[in-house]
Amino acid sequence: MKEKRQDPLGTLRVQIQELILESYPTVEQFCWDKDVPKSTVSNFLNADRDPRFSTIENLAQALGKKIVIRLE
Repeated sequence: MKEKRQDPLGTLRVQIQELILESYPTVEQFCWDKDVPKSTVSNFLNADRDPRFSTIENLAQALGKKIVIRLE
C-alpha cells in the first residue's frame, strides 16, 4: 500500500487564506491594505503557481507571522 504524501504548500495555502479572512472581509481587501499584488496572492492561493520563498516571507510579514521550516 502506498503511503499518502502530504502537500505542505496546500497546507500553507489554507493557513494563509484562513489568517487573511480572520482579519479581512476579502483577500482583495487584504492586498489593498498591505500593498501586496493581488495577482501574486491569487495565484498562490489558487495553486496556479508555486510561490517564491520571498513571496511566502512577504505574506507572513504582512500577516504578522513568522515562518518555521523543519524536516521530520
